[in-house]
Amino acid sequence: MSDKKKEDEARVRAEAEARAKADAEANAATEAEAKADAEAKARADAAAEAEKKTAVIARHKTPNANYRCAGLALSQKERTFEVTEGQLARLRRDPWVAIKEPKG
Repeated sequence: MSDKKKEDEARVRAEAEARAKADAEANAATEAEAKADAEAKARADAAAEAEKKTAVIARHKTPNANYRCAGLALSQKERTFEVTEGQLARLRRDPWVAIKEPKG
């Protein structure tokens, strides 16, 4: 074989090895991204589960027209609100707030 053929074969082999290495790195990066996406989705699902909302009927018992509690603007008239578990706990702790569970 001539020197030129040997050099060409060596160059082609080196290029093939470089492409294989680049492909392996790209596959590893893609797998890492997929794993990170799956973890982010799991965290988002857990957060959504924690933020489930329930309906409650609430009003306040102060002499004022409006009363704010747990991020809600309550009036003296009963209204239905969609609240998270954290908001419901704060509403139950407040002595000026009356809460009922909706019927049905």
